[in-house]
Amino acid sequence: MVPVASPDPATTRIIPPVLVLGYGNPGRLDDGLGPAFCTALADRAPSGVVVRSAVQLVVEDAVRVARFASVIFVDAALPDGTAFAFGPVPEVPGRVAFSSHMTSPEALMALARTLYGARSRGWTLAIRGDRFHGFGEGLSRTAQAHLHGAAGFLLRLLTDPPGPPAAPAGGSSEATVTPEQRPRPRRGGGDLRPGARIHPSPGSS
Repeated sequence: MVPVASPDPATTRIIPPVLVLGYGNPGRLDDGLGPAFCTALADRAPSGVVVRSAVQLVVEDAVRVARFASVIFVDAALPDGTAFAFGPVPEVPGRVAFSSHMTSPEALMALARTLYGARSRGWTLAIRGDRFHGFGEGLSRTAQAHLHGAAGFLLRLLTDPPGPPAAPAGGSSEATVTPEQRPRPRRGGGDLRPGARIHPSPGSS
């Protein structure tokens, strides 16, 4: 059995509303694990969870990230012995580096904090794939099995989360997004309410 990188229950308190953002290129075999994960999760996502897919992360996604208390980025990972790995998005020290065409979960979280005062918490769910060289749609059998396991894991985490960690003195441990912190939706930005359908980001398939 392929081992799974298990999260620390003390650091995986997922506060709703939650955005699950899967990204990758479905035309590059197992690189499409992120969007395929979103398709598998969409009809089973609990209340308060929005599922979204994209070919790649772009800076415009920062405004969407800022509207949620918790954001889970889902992407394919190169073979490393684990079926999937889940963990917090590391904070970016200093200035944020990004491209106008693509960016990273770390940069998006930092941009949301800097531009919109967001207090969102972020996690990454990396699912192992085997086939990345070449073109074509469809996942390998290994990738499909890992996707199934990752989806079950995340659904359990979202529907039966661990108890909240102890709050630090003088404040709450839960990340929240207040109405003042929520940026105005962009014109034509799509419906991001819980229960909404998947809306591909610009440039996605």
